[in-house]
Amino acid sequence: TSVIKSLSKAMQVPCVIVNVNELEHKDAFIGKSKNYTHADASVVFNALLQKKAGYQAIIVLDEIDKVSNREIYEILYTILDYNFADTGIFDEFLEVRIPLNNFFFIATANDINGLPSSLADRMQLVEVDGYSIDEKMNIVKKFIIPRLLKEYHLDSKLFTMYDDAIMALIRYDDSPGVRYL
Repeated sequence: TSVIKSLSKAMQVPCVIVNVNELEHKDAFIGKSKNYTHADASVVFNALLQKKAGYQAIIVLDEIDKVSNREIYEILYTILDYNFADTGIFDEFLEVRIPLNNFFFIATANDINGLPSSLADRMQLVEVDGYSIDEKMNIVKKFIIPRLLKEYHLDSKLFTMYDDAIMALIRYDDSPGVRYL
């Protein structure tokens, strides 16, 4: 996430995160016609609207490896197809075509082995290693603890967390990142 946010800042475009793991039907990507109850525009359009992004943004397809519905994969094939970028997707709710050629798509996954090969073929895969124990220690000391002290209005002079305690937390959480520390 921090790499994507830095990329967004460098490109000077907003970053829109779509958690594809939570999507149950392809309507989420193409909008749901006004003829149906719970009709709505696509999640992509709603996310762009929320960020006031216009038609230029980084769209993060988060947790793409956890998609459980084949329909979602089918629409992702279309969205990630370079030849389809100019045509875009037609939002059934808004009744307008959303071109995809100005968007930069980034998909995140913890395990790419579960992705259909035809979807993986449409992507440039970049593996990012997790943090080392020393890097996690520095992140906890320089960022997480100060943020928590500020968030909970604690005085840093009255609070001490020893390296052994931080190391125990790091070893307890075996994830590659620091999200759960």
